[in-house]
Amino acid sequence: MVVDVYVGKDGRASDVHIRTTDDARMNQAVHDAAQSWTFSPGRINGFPVSAPGSVLLECRAHNAPEAPYGHVSFDVKKDKAVKRPTLLLTVNPDYTPEAMHAGLTGEVMLSLVVDTEGRPRDIHVDKGIGLGLNEAAVTAVCLWRFRPGTREGDPVNVRVTVAVNFVLQ
Repeated sequence: MVVDVYVGKDGRASDVHIRTTDDARMNQAVHDAAQSWTFSPGRINGFPVSAPGSVLLECRAHNAPEAPYGHVSFDVKKDKAVKRPTLLLTVNPDYTPEAMHAGLTGEVMLSLVVDTEGRPRDIHVDKGIGLGLNEAAVTAVCLWRFRPGTREGDPVNVRVTVAVNFVLQ
């Protein structure tokens, strides 16, 4: 789930908004936890400033087993019997004000596992470009949805690489 917060000059989180769950109990638990979070505030010319931010949060029940994507994933390059996942839904990343001001463009390369339900998991930045765009790419890709990859007709976890392009209009 993605949690949007406003971080004050003192580093305290406020204006908590949870983007990706319909579970009211989970929303309340995450909201209550987020109210206690503290961050290093943003800085301009060395002075603390208030700023919005997003936190990518993975939640599971206390006694729940580890998620299946942590165990086995297939690589379509190495196993020809695996059919690659199909992208169904994308969310465009937000351009950070710093990157926009600097005129930064480029490509963030991410590796991830598409799980058997078509959700991206275990997302890592393989090649970043900075100024907050790496984090923006991860936040956006977390919301993407895929038709899962298959092996012999059964859904399987598949490791893939995706490119997120940042281009100023």
